[in-house]
Amino acid sequence: MVPLKAQKALCELSEKTGVYKILFNTLGGNECKIKIPLQPVIPSKARDLSHSALLAFRIRGEKDVQNFNVGLEANGHIEYVGPILEYLPFSVISSWTQTGIPIREFEAKGASVSQAQFLVFDFNEPAEGVLEVKDVVSVPRKSHSEHWDPVVILLSQYDLKRVKDIKTISMGHYGQEFGWKVGQLYHHSPEKSFSSGKIDMGMLKSIPPTIVDGYAKIADFNNGLENQVGGFFNEFQKAPSKSFVTLNPTIFRGSVGRSLEIIYEKESQGFCGAWVHFFDFKKPPKERIYLDATKLQYLSFWVRGKEGKEDVSIQLADASWEKTEDSVYYGKISDYLKGGITTEWQRVLIPLKQEFYKNLHFKKLAGLTFNFREKSKGTLYVDDVAFLTSRDSSPWVSDPSAQNDRGEPEKVSKKLYKAMWLWHTVRQLKNPKAQDEFFKFCTQNGVNLIFFQLQYELQKKTDGTYGCILKYEPELRKFIARASSYQIEVQALDGFSRFALKPWHEKVYAQIRSIIEYNKRVSSSERFTGIHHDNEPYLIPSYWGVIREGVMKQYLELCEKSQALVQNSGLSNFVFGVDIPFWYEEANFDFEVPVEITWRGVRKPASFHIIDIVDNVGIMDYRTKAYGADGTIVHGRNEIYYANSAGKKVLVGIETYPLPHEIFAIFRSNQPVQLANLSQKIQLDPRQLFMFFDQYQELGIAYMRRFREDLKDTPESISKEIFKLKIQDKEVILKSEIAVDVPSSKLSFSGMNKDYFLSIYEDTQNYFMHEPSFFGMAIHYYETYRQLMEGPSS
Repeated sequence: MVPLKAQKALCELSEKTGVYKILFNTLGGNECKIKIPLQPVIPSKARDLSHSALLAFRIRGEKDVQNFNVGLEANGHIEYVGPILEYLPFSVISSWTQTGIPIREFEAKGASVSQAQFLVFDFNEPAEGVLEVKDVVSVPRKSHSEHWDPVVILLSQYDLKRVKDIKTISMGHYGQEFGWKVGQLYHHSPEKSFSSGKIDMGMLKSIPPTIVDGYAKIADFNNGLENQVGGFFNEFQKAPSKSFVTLNPTIFRGSVGRSLEIIYEKESQGFCGAWVHFFDFKKPPKERIYLDATKLQYLSFWVRGKEGKEDVSIQLADASWEKTEDSVYYGKISDYLKGGITTEWQRVLIPLKQEFYKNLHFKKLAGLTFNFREKSKGTLYVDDVAFLTSRDSSPWVSDPSAQNDRGEPEKVSKKLYKAMWLWHTVRQLKNPKAQDEFFKFCTQNGVNLIFFQLQYELQKKTDGTYGCILKYEPELRKFIARASSYQIEVQALDGFSRFALKPWHEKVYAQIRSIIEYNKRVSSSERFTGIHHDNEPYLIPSYWGVIREGVMKQYLELCEKSQALVQNSGLSNFVFGVDIPFWYEEANFDFEVPVEITWRGVRKPASFHIIDIVDNVGIMDYRTKAYGADGTIVHGRNEIYYANSAGKKVLVGIETYPLPHEIFAIFRSNQPVQLANLSQKIQLDPRQLFMFFDQYQELGIAYMRRFREDLKDTPESISKEIFKLKIQDKEVILKSEIAVDVPSSKLSFSGMNKDYFLSIYEDTQNYFMHEPSFFGMAIHYYETYRQLMEGPSS
């Protein structure tokens, strides 16, 4: 398009041959709301979008950095769904880009979509420029899909022209407010997972366990992570049933160690329990080593209850059963213990080769499952899982001399930090009472490092660079000086996903330069001791498409130059750090490294590149338990071990903000739903999700269906919908290969008692204490952390 220069205080809309041109200038603080009419089917009537899947349009702009809120005016009221940045990977650019907003997002904000009148752009930030918009179209819903959630896929961002070329797609549901988001998407078949269809069970490896005096030790739970054969443990659950698995350091068999603690609440619906693997499930199938139990005759473990009379079903899986997330039923513990479970330790001895043993391939055993099938609640403790060659094999008791208990390391002489994010900083700067309460809380709870959200204003210069003015400087100086008097360090905090992109870099550099200048003109007690960035580039729309590597290279460039500005500032004891997720280097569902980048000629996980560049990182290790397959320790150790070798520092971060319940799912194009006995299949596994695709021009549309209580769903009602779509409408319906509920209680300590929070905090800190790179914990964030600590103890 031909560049046009907007005049001062402009807010104009014009239309010519279906193209809407917007001129805006809000640099003077003036408001600018642009309303693009939605053409109704009947003139003078509002546009009814209640039967539409999404509102699509094409947009381009004069400048590469544009941001404004997008909304819908309906029945005279405007409801905004969020900034345009949520719907375009790079915001508005100079070439035409098509995007779409699901109608359900307008509905979720309260818009009367049956009375839609205008698509609204609110330029609520100081800016100027010219935009053009065309092809504003409401895309109709597919038939029989009123209970299915449409999700927009920007096909060009995944190097796709046709939605039907998608081979694998992951989807995440992030609560009612955010809904479904597209995750990783491939138009090639997986290579390393079972889904490749290239891995036969005969290819899988196994070895017999070490047998001493007829006893093969499997799991004593004393190490906290992998057991004696390399397997992990964890819970499984489906709401409303729930279970929680951890290690108990005070209840165990023998003179030392831990036991596996299973807290369960089985309702009439859903399922719950715990599993113990005999192999490392984090490895691809061809690299796994399963357990060869052909010479073993008995399964042995010890059990006790918190109250007594607890019971649970025992199930065993081989590699084939484990692949389907199922196992073979061996009966209940009460079938093997006369008198059932009591509050004392008792040994459970189960013959392996019973009448149904032909259902198991003992050469490749995979795991033990504790499955609570009947409605009940309670707490079980399990210890010393083993296999025996005969019934007379001597019971195994944990040997204190053989412990590898990382939970009680030798004392290490180093300063540990307890960091805390503080986002709402204006209140602390302007309200003396709030500030008093803040510092009282910090001193009472040992907080000695604050990530302080910087308040600033950017001003663009004629040469395209930016100047940055720190706001509330007198109050800021007093705040930091007061923190210093309590031996609390303060680091300047800021964060925005788009800062990763090069057009935004100059804004970040201007901010860093202003902090350096501030530090040089104030006394030592009033200085920031560092800068901490919470930029999360993976939140950029379509991040998991073709833009991922390019985005991350831009982000690494930002980190590198930011680090250089700090390092060359001439300031002593002044550092630069960033937050990173724990999963950059953890193998995904297809055993691929999710974010692996070539930088400076070296290809490795992005997290390792970042650690190489900056002084320190904070791992967003958002889990609510320390041990097991999905705890803070296993998710944080890779970064900490790498930082050891790189000579850098790591904080382990935990969450107290109330996050939504999440759902994670994987779909494969070669796994369509089978109609035979469909309602029974849904009844057996209500976690199943369903999807089908549609396409409008360059936009893919994924229609998602999940089991919803608000719709009073039943297996029969969902089956009927799928029958209509498949038989009448000829849609190809996919079923989820993987569907995992991620309850908020797995991610955040919100709503939990402070004693439990402190126990997980201490377990994590104690485990990593002796690692050279580990220098403390970080808690997100002040207000919710305070609410937790002022709540009930237990």
